[in-house]
Amino acid sequence: MSILLNELSVARQFTSTHSFLQALEVLMQLRQVSESHGHKIECSNAIFNAQATNEASFYEAIQAFQDKNKKRSVMAWITKAVSSWDIGRLHSDDDYLICNEEVVTGTAIGETAYRKFENNESSLVSFTPSDWTISPISVDYYDNNGAIEKSCSIENHWTEKELTDYLESIQVSIQSWEMLDRRMRKECNNICFSEGAFNPLFSHPFMSGAADRICFLLSTLNRMKECYDDSGSRTAEGHQVYQDFFTGKKGGGGRGALFTDSSESEKRCFRDKLTFEKPGTDSETLFCPWHGKIQTPQYRVHFSYPMNAKDLFYVVYIGPKLTV
Repeated sequence: MSILLNELSVARQFTSTHSFLQALEVLMQLRQVSESHGHKIECSNAIFNAQATNEASFYEAIQAFQDKNKKRSVMAWITKAVSSWDIGRLHSDDDYLICNEEVVTGTAIGETAYRKFENNESSLVSFTPSDWTISPISVDYYDNNGAIEKSCSIENHWTEKELTDYLESIQVSIQSWEMLDRRMRKECNNICFSEGAFNPLFSHPFMSGAADRICFLLSTLNRMKECYDDSGSRTAEGHQVYQDFFTGKKGGGGRGALFTDSSESEKRCFRDKLTFEKPGTDSETLFCPWHGKIQTPQYRVHFSYPMNAKDLFYVVYIGPKLTV
């Protein structure tokens, strides 16, 4: 499954860099939805030169961010998205792809269509407002004789709810702890899991609600590991994740944090249980009192902490609460 950013949806429609940055915030929400379901957004490097306003390109408009951390975070994400495109691109400049009577060879629309022709599920995300707030989008592939050889319809997304509904509709639900193990190791590529991290779950009856909660916890940790700028400082997005899930202070609310440290008494009484073999080593250990919480049943996700930009981030235990 792949999701590509439609660079054609940036085409001088914004009246100011401010209105463009507002639209970019919506796109960043789509990014979060996509990554929470285990999918990275890819895009062509043509996005950098796409005209956001009459005066400013996409790249130039991003420089208008007053928040330097946010600017770095967006640029780092786009750079990674372009790298993924460069690695994963399937169609070539010799392929002739048409959408709305326009050649879309070399664009995200053309690449998405080609992937669908190759039986790879793919869809688009687009900026709003734009001329591309339509779905599905039809693309035709022409042969060397100028005849339509095949056609496809592409799902296009520009709102958070619609993208969420789409991703949930195509995601095969997790049916076992073993399936959870396989999926999370594949999707959470910023986490270094210990070999037996999921093993404590295997002797317990599978519960889909608990599996969904574990998915959310691990996806949040995986996302936070990306939230560092080139200097190693936590980005604005990272600070927001920390506030929302490590402090419980979301806006003016006061719900309990999802990720917390163990109490001092628990650290003293259960130090052995909270100490784990360090993945990839023969004799080193990690003391991991920090954990994510699943309430029903009482399961915990133990991980190394504090997190930083440089060091590997480890999840070493997923299973029943240890401090009992």
